[in-house]
Amino acid sequence: MLYTSNLYSNTIMFLNKEQKERLIIDLYYNQGKTTREIVEELRVSPNYVIAVLKKHEEKENAAAVSKIKHEQQENKTSKEVASIKLFSEGKNTIEVAIELKLSAEEVTQFYKGFLKLKGLYKFGIIYEEHKGRIPHLLKLCSEAEKEGISTEQLVKLARLADENNPVGLSQLEKQRQWYLSELSGMEIQRREREKEIREMAAQLHRMKAEIEKYENALFLLKSEISTLKDRLEDYRESCERERIELEKLKKEKESIEKSLRLGDIAE
Repeated sequence: MLYTSNLYSNTIMFLNKEQKERLIIDLYYNQGKTTREIVEELRVSPNYVIAVLKKHEEKENAAAVSKIKHEQQENKTSKEVASIKLFSEGKNTIEVAIELKLSAEEVTQFYKGFLKLKGLYKFGIIYEEHKGRIPHLLKLCSEAEKEGISTEQLVKLARLADENNPVGLSQLEKQRQWYLSELSGMEIQRREREKEIREMAAQLHRMKAEIEKYENALFLLKSEISTLKDRLEDYRESCERERIELEKLKKEKESIEKSLRLGDIAE
């Protein structure tokens, strides 16, 4: 038995770092050994064992997160393919969103991809850049059509307004001032959103720091619990030895009392 133990110890001595870490993980998770037992068996420090187990746990968590992200990406891809099929069949964004249970952001993103595949992506870019003006342009075109004014004539009217046209210039100036006011308001909103984003980023940073602090505290608590478990196990073993010793003394007492009663030992 001693030879086998020495052989096992010598084998452990020649393990490299990776092999030793795999052995620690196997002993803890597969064989149910405590950290104290692992420390005694492998003759390594408790901190080293704890560090190896923590590293393994982080690796497992990272693998789980990566798997979830991969599954989410596959799910997104399948939804995108299904949406392209529905768009090709003439369904609009609302119908596709309802059928595939997509959010407004998702269905918009998939529709842009569909337009790109159809060679209409430039139309989508123009829409994004000028969507605020499109209702006014459509209204202008509608009014021009009622008056029998062509697109070329509209362009000429716009050019004439730049040549100090008394009527057109006044209207265009009012519209220009209105657009400047709108742009100013949009700039204020943009700055407010940027401020909110910075505040949210700072808050997120603080939350991450708090989470890291609590994780460290939890790690220390787990280490203390493991140590206390080991101490409790030692205390139980000590109590068991004392119980056996007490039982032995009790039997010796009973034997002496029996001998006295039988007269084997002189009073």
